Order: sequence, then C-alpha cells, then structure tokens
Amino acid sequence: MDKKRINILFQKHLKGELTLEEREELKQGMQMLDEDTFSAWVDEYIAVEENHDFSKDTVRDRIKNRIAAQDRITPIRRLIKHPLIAIAAMLFLVLSVVLWLYRTGEHQESLKLVEKRGRLNAEELILPDEEEAMVTLADGTQMVFTTVDTVRHKGLEIVRTADGSLVMKQENSEQHYFGEDARHRVVAPKGVALHVVLPDSSSVWLNSGSSISIWASYNQQNRSVELSGEGYFDVQHDKNKPFYVTAKDVEVKVLGTVFNLSAYDLDKEVKATLIEGKVDVSASRNSLILRPGEQAVVREDASMQLHKDVNINLVMAWKDGFFRFRDEPIANIMRELQKWYPISAVEIPEGNMDKFTGSIRRSKKLTDILAAIEEVSDLSFVVKEGRVIVMK
Repeated sequence: MDKKRINILFQKHLKGELTLEEREELKQGMQMLDEDTFSAWVDEYIAVEENHDFSKDTVRDRIKNRIAAQDRITPIRRLIKHPLIAIAAMLFLVLSVVLWLYRTGEHQESLKLVEKRGRLNAEELILPDEEEAMVTLADGTQMVFTTVDTVRHKGLEIVRTADGSLVMKQENSEQHYFGEDARHRVVAPKGVALHVVLPDSSSVWLNSGSSISIWASYNQQNRSVELSGEGYFDVQHDKNKPFYVTAKDVEVKVLGTVFNLSAYDLDKEVKATLIEGKVDVSASRNSLILRPGEQAVVREDASMQLHKDVNINLVMAWKDGFFRFRDEPIANIMRELQKWYPISAVEIPEGNMDKFTGSIRRSKKLTDILAAIEEVSDLSFVVKEGRVIVMK
C-alpha cells in the first residue's frame, strides 16, 4: 500500500467516513508508515481542521457514538499492552481521539464526555498562563511586557514586537552601566514559548518555564549566556567572538550555528542537539564535537553519550507548538506536561508499562489531553489543587 492511499484513508478517518473494510486497511497501512510522515500529517490536518465549523448536533452525535462504542474501544486498550503490535498503528488510535477533540471546536460539548465518565473534574481545567515576559536587569530593575512596548534603561533598549518577540539592543557607548560579570535575565513563564533576540542579532527561543541570563558585557569581548530549562539557539557567526552557553554544569561553545539545548531541573540529563553547523559540548573533563543530526546526552556524573541520527521532529516539537511522543511511558509524558502546565506535582503508581506515541497541540487544555489518554488506556486521572493523580 502506498502513502497516497494511506493518506486518503487517514483523512476519511478524521471525517468519520471509513467503512469497516477501510478501517482494517488503514490499520495495516499505519503499521508500514514511518513516524516522521505520520507527524507531518498530524500537524497539517490539525491546523486545517481547527478552524472548521461543526454543528452542535453533529458534535453531540459524535459524543453519543463514542460512548456507545466502548466495546470497540476495549480491543484498542488491549493493543497498547502488547509491545509486539506496531507502535505506529497503536498510537494512531491514541491520537485519533485527540484529533477528534480538536476537530469539534466545541469544548463544552467534549466536556460532557469527560463529565459522564466521571473521572476528571470539569471545574478544574488547567490552562497555560497568560502570556507575559519578565525581564530583570543586572541592577535589579524588573520589567513586564504584556503589549507592544519599548523600554530604554542605562544604555539598553528592549522592544516587545507585535509578534511577541523581545529584541535587545545595546548603545555603542564608552560608559559602562553594569559590572563586567553582571547579568540580565529573561524568563518565559509557564505556558509560553518566548523568542528573544540578543544584542548581536542571535536568537534564542525559550521553552515554557525557561530563562536565559545574559552577561551585561555581552558582545564586547565574548558572547556568554546561561540557560535554565530549554532553548533553541540560532547564533550569528563571529569567529572573533565565540558564543558560550552554559546549562547546569555543561558548556556549549559555537562560532555560528543552530542547536537545541534542554536542561530542565526536572530532567536528570542535559541534551544538546545540533541542527546546523558544529558545536563543542563539554562537562568536567569530557567533551564531544557534534555534527548536524547528532545529540550529546550529559548525565549528572558528567559522563557523555553520543546519539546519531536523532529524530529532529521530536526534539523540535515544542518550538513547533506540539507535544510529540514516541513510545514514551506515562511518567515521561506527565513530566513534559508539567513543564508546560502549572502542575505542582504528579503522582503515578509504580510498575505502569503503558507507552504512547502521538502529536498534541500545546494550546489545548490539560483535561483534553488526559481525557484522550483515558480513552485508549486503563488509566484515569484526577486533577486536584494543581496536582495530577494517575490511577490504574
């Protein structure tokens, strides 16, 4: 079966138009489909369908049909527990529920399904925080940008542009307002991915709950920043001024390149993934030089592991506005959700072996995502006072 035929069946599935024979044909086709193609289709069709209008009667009918189809859902739940079944096929079924929620565009209607099943409290909907960017200058001055604005302070200009970016510029002045080791700090709050343009026109995209500290002397003798969380860097080439970024006890040195660096406190490892160019990753006495498509994984003991031919789509999902999972246990998925949503703690029973794959837009409510996982597993979730309790 070729990809064109699978694509046609995939679109028919999203519209609810598959026959029984076509459903079986699609299941077989999904087993042959590579994950990158699948992710690309998901991204494309979610974007197309989000603005599509559906009548309330249609939404209501779909909900009734899904509730009445529990007998058909049961085999799907069993599939997830059998690792020999192709992951692409299993996770297509997982993802179809999420896509269906996106397609309806009727959140109140989809909540009826959640309420009827009685597992999630519909009054405790966790949404990403409202967008804002906090800047703390080296002298302690704090700025909050919620609209397009320009602030000038001690030789530094910060502009919040119409697209939400923060652009930093320095005056060419002999007067130094801050000490050489003083640092400015920019924070991306929970639920926000923030684009920051540094004084040398290099760019960094900060993932939710991440921050970057920028030396006040940046771009004078060298270019140094410190990252907490995760950032995607597009560094301007300057052979005379190397660019350094430190995260935990890891240092990445570049001249001009594009790479992703993940170093959340929640994670035990620091991951540096090279997209373009070349970087030198070092920790303690260990170092690796990366080439495009390679990833350095640095553990807490400073030991390093090189991963080649990394799936860039998975690494860059956050920047594209998605959660993407590939054969991930529920503990890892909850850890990723905790980085984006204001979740204070997660409780998971020991010994859970369920794994999931799929793409989910990061603009959705947490309860939508949890309800979708419930549909295709024997897990249930309780959201209470910012905590998520996973039950089996």
